[in-house]
Amino acid sequence: MLYSSTYGTGEDLVLLHGWGFSGSIFDKFIEKYKDLYRITTIDLPGHGNSKSLDSISSWSKEIAKIIPKNSILIGWSLGGLIAIDIASRVKLRKIILVASTPKFVQSEDWIYGINEKHFYDFHSSLSSNPQKTLKRFISLQVSSKDQYKYLEASIDNNKPTDRGLNEGLDYLLKYDFRNLIEQIADITKVYLGEKDTLVPSSIKSWYEKKGIQVAILSGGHIPFLDDNFEI
Repeated sequence: MLYSSTYGTGEDLVLLHGWGFSGSIFDKFIEKYKDLYRITTIDLPGHGNSKSLDSISSWSKEIAKIIPKNSILIGWSLGGLIAIDIASRVKLRKIILVASTPKFVQSEDWIYGINEKHFYDFHSSLSSNPQKTLKRFISLQVSSKDQYKYLEASIDNNKPTDRGLNEGLDYLLKYDFRNLIEQIADITKVYLGEKDTLVPSSIKSWYEKKGIQVAILSGGHIPFLDDNFEI
C-alpha cells in the first residue's frame, strides 16, 4: 500500500520525490505553497511509509490511482521519470519536471545521463553498504552544509527499505520514456540545477527542441530548494 499525505487548500498539486527520499523532502516547499494549493505528497514504493509493490512495472499504475484528475504534477529526479509515465494514465493540468530526464543512464544515442559503468558501480556499493552509499549520494546533490543536513534529516526520519532502494535504481536503469515525451503536451516546464552531477544542465537544448520551457537554477540536483523556484 502506498502512503500519501495532503496539506492545504486550493488547486490540486501532487509532488513525487526522488530516489532514497520520501514526501518529507518537500516540507519546506509545502510550507511555502500550502495556502495556494491542496498539496499531496506520495511516498514511492519501499520509500518513507510506503510498502513495496510486486514489481516496478506497477509503480506508475498504482501511484496514478492516488492522483486527483486535473492536478499539477511535479516530479523530482526519479519522481520526474515516473511522472512522464503517469501522464499517459491520468488527465493532468500540467507537469513540471525537476532535475529529471526521460532516460537516466547514458547510451550510444543518449549523452544526458549517468555513465553506465558508474551507475552499476553505485548499484554494487548499495548492495554491500546501503546506508553509507545513501549518505554518499546525498553529498553529490547539495551545494551547502545546510542542504546536506536537511536532506540527511529527511532520510533519517523516513528511511527507505533496501528493497525500495534497489528497485528504485532498477527503475532508473530500465526505463526510457523519450518516446512518451513526444506524446505529452502537459509538460510545461523543466527545472535544472547548474551544478547537477546527475542530470546535466546541457539537456536544456534537448527539451527546448521539444517545445518545453527550461529554467536553470544555481545549485545541484535539488533546485526546488532554490529561492527562485516557482510553480
